[in-house]
Order: sequence, then C-alpha cells, then structure tokens
Amino acid sequence: MKVAASATGGVVAIWARERDTSNATSSGGFGQIQARIQPAGSTTWGPITDLSRAGTHASDPQVGIAPDGTITTVWEWASDALAAQKVTQSRTRTTGATWGPVQTLSQRGKDVDDPVLVVATDGTATAAWKRSYGRAGVRVQARTRPAGATAWNSGVWLSGSRGEADEPRLTVAPNGVVTAVWKLSSPLRVVPNQNFYLQTRSTAFPG
Repeated sequence: MKVAASATGGVVAIWARERDTSNATSSGGFGQIQARIQPAGSTTWGPITDLSRAGTHASDPQVGIAPDGTITTVWEWASDALAAQKVTQSRTRTTGATWGPVQTLSQRGKDVDDPVLVVATDGTATAAWKRSYGRAGVRVQARTRPAGATAWNSGVWLSGSRGEADEPRLTVAPNGVVTAVWKLSSPLRVVPNQNFYLQTRSTAFPG
C-alpha cells in the first residue's frame, strides 16, 4: 500500500488486492489496483475504486498528488499472474472529477518492473521503471507528463544499452529538478550480483 497527501489535506491510498482466488495460480492469482480518497477537510473516506482491469494481474502501485489535488498513479500490469511480459500503466484523477482512462506508458512486448513516480510542486509527473532490452540487458526508462496535461511525453532511456539496471528511484527538488538513480550490474560480471555501480541522471544535467 502507498499513501499520498495534498498540500490542502486531501489523502489517497492505493494498493493491490488479490482477486479471483478460485483461479489462483502459483504466482498468487489475479491482482487488481484499488484506491480510496479522503477529501481535504473530511474525516470520511470515499468509496473504493478499481483502477486496473478486473481479471488481469496488476501490482506495485505508486501514487502522487499535485498541489491542485490532481492524483497520478502508476503500476505494472500483465494479462495474468504468469505472464512473462508486463507493462507500466497509469491513471489520473483531477480535482472534483472522475478517474481518467488507463494509459499504457511502456512498450508492449518488453517486460517491465519496479515502477516509481514523483510529482513536482508545479504538478509535473515523472514515472520511471526498468525494462528488458532484448539480449543486451535491462535499462531504466522514464516518461513525463507536464502540469495540466493529460498525455505523457515520449519515453526516454536513462541508463545505457549495456548491463542490467535495477532498483530505479526518483526524487524531485522544490525547483522541479528530477533526479533518478539506479544500480547497474556490469555486463562483464562473472558472479551474479557482483560488480555493481550506482548511476544517476538529472533533468538539471540531462547528459
């Protein structure tokens, strides 16, 4: 479960709930992303909302709130719990409105994992995740949605094309500069989980 609060006191909680246990697989059945909102100034939580599609497998939800109350969520999704290839999905809810449609942020046919999300003080949202890159390894990819927009910008690669990137993390400064860090295992390593490097990229120094 993840929780976020707005500057005015609104709160949103998001989690992955196991569903359809009668069809459970060895991976734990079907997971559905759900959310619940407590409006600013209220002590009562609103109804539970299903964010991901029923009968599929979603997990690892992340959430952030902009100062104007816009809620952004991301998670990883697959057609079922045993699917080898997952994608990153997102839904957004503006203040006083209903949840928008599900948006797929990553390319289908390439497995993703570890989605992360930050929302800047101006409302700009940035999501990142690690994604398989053919036989070359695993890379960190990111997309940004400008403040007030409904569409996400094109995805950008943060890590290089060699090695296996892991555990991406994002942080955003008060001035809106986003910094990403991740762990990279050397493509030349002989022993698994050895020869790790810490890499970083920032919107202040994008190169």
